[in-house]
Amino acid sequence: MPAPKHCVPPDSLKPSGCSDFLHLRNCKMVACMATLLLSLIFYGIAQERIMTHDYGEDGKFQSSLLLVFVNRSTTVLVACTALLLRGEPLWPTAPMHYYVAVSFTNILASACQFEALKYVSFPVQTLVKCGKMIPVMLWGSLIMNKTYKLADYVVGLTVMLGCSVFLLTGEVATKHHKGSHDRSASDAEFDSVVGAVLLLIHLACDGFASTFQDKLFGGFQMSFYAMTFHVTGVSSLLSLTGLIVKCELVHSISFVYKHSEIAMDILGLALAATTSQLLISYTIRAYGALLFATVQTTRQFLSILISCVLFSHIITTGQAAGTAMVFGALFYKALQRRSKNKTDCHNADNHQIPTSSSTQELQALIKQDDMIGELNLPLLSPKLDQISTSALTSNVAPVDAKDLIDVGARSLNPLLPSPSPRGNLST
Repeated sequence: MPAPKHCVPPDSLKPSGCSDFLHLRNCKMVACMATLLLSLIFYGIAQERIMTHDYGEDGKFQSSLLLVFVNRSTTVLVACTALLLRGEPLWPTAPMHYYVAVSFTNILASACQFEALKYVSFPVQTLVKCGKMIPVMLWGSLIMNKTYKLADYVVGLTVMLGCSVFLLTGEVATKHHKGSHDRSASDAEFDSVVGAVLLLIHLACDGFASTFQDKLFGGFQMSFYAMTFHVTGVSSLLSLTGLIVKCELVHSISFVYKHSEIAMDILGLALAATTSQLLISYTIRAYGALLFATVQTTRQFLSILISCVLFSHIITTGQAAGTAMVFGALFYKALQRRSKNKTDCHNADNHQIPTSSSTQELQALIKQDDMIGELNLPLLSPKLDQISTSALTSNVAPVDAKDLIDVGARSLNPLLPSPSPRGNLST
């Protein structure tokens, strides 16, 4: 029997008090965005202060590895606490050498990021880091066989061009050296080259760590907290080993003990890093990667402005033009994603079969409540309405909400059995 042309979803799938709930969700979203933005901006300010501030007669703090160790150790404690509260096992799911690969490149990326501030200014560091999408695309093509659209390459090249304009049209070397007023032009040029090399290493390692971590998630069933716990746990051990091998541990601890001011700066940096990492994960899972990309781009722009005010960096007209090129390209990419999301929603409203994008959005909504057993039905019901209506108007058997949620739970929660287990990275 053919399905009716227009069909109303069952009453059991209709949202109850949806407008009030959406208002509450929007308030939560704004609060999440503001908190994430503040934590990321504070992280940037604390990072620059620690690496460029003179702490008395002993001068500047020199050990980047200690900062990495404290940051990762703080994250390990938080992730371990989350795993214990959630009742998840602490034993790693993937082979240990996968975590070591991600951790090693992550440590190298972070250390180069801190070290670069000894040679180039924070605005330069932040702007160059905006070019992360280039190595991510390269590693994605090599490691995961991903393909990208022409628009993605155009945006990436525009970012690179903007960074080049910034570097070539003004001073890029840091001025926070002892006797910086007496330094020659060759010294400043040497600092710029060293800083640029460190930032290139940072981009390459960070891009590899991000891409390989995505593949690690795709190949094994593990929660965000489990992944964070094991990667940062290995990172803590590796950074501690580096401190011992380089004979920096005792000297760094002595420096911190002698100057209590830097102890508070390092603690603030670690808390900001951990808070940002947790908020980034929550933002992507709850509101999508588009919102996070917008917040991240806004944060980078505001960080440059705040750094210029607090640390007296001078931006030339050419550097301002390069900055506008970079952030113009990034905001264009964010608007492009937003347009795509609107198209997907329009297709769903016209009762078309849900695309992979809308299905992923539903999965993100289900995943928002961490799938421990409680599901937010008022938030899920609009999406369930769309999928159920699409099935009814396409001569497909109606989908029961409970069955759909059960399938989503099995596919998203690593603690539940899955009818189609993910493949292994070793294959």
